[in-house]
Amino acid sequence: MARAYPGPSVYAVCLGAAWIAILLALFGTMMAGYGRLWGVPGLAFGMALLPVSAPAYPIIAWYTGSGFPWLWTLGLVVAVALGNVLLRD
Repeated sequence: MARAYPGPSVYAVCLGAAWIAILLALFGTMMAGYGRLWGVPGLAFGMALLPVSAPAYPIIAWYTGSGFPWLWTLGLVVAVALGNVLLRD
């Protein structure tokens, strides 16, 4: 009889949920920044170019004087950690 695959560990599920929450917070922060800088056209621009603008966000945030993008950095670290955990499972 075939044995069922056990699925991801609880640690991987919690890490994935945290990663998604950080991504949603990062998305909200990016959209608020684009809206504050450029108004409604900035929001539309941010929505249209999100896949391209996500890696560029730290440079934009630092250039506009918002300080170091800690949330983006934390999201990157969690994404790398999640990838390592899922590759081990």
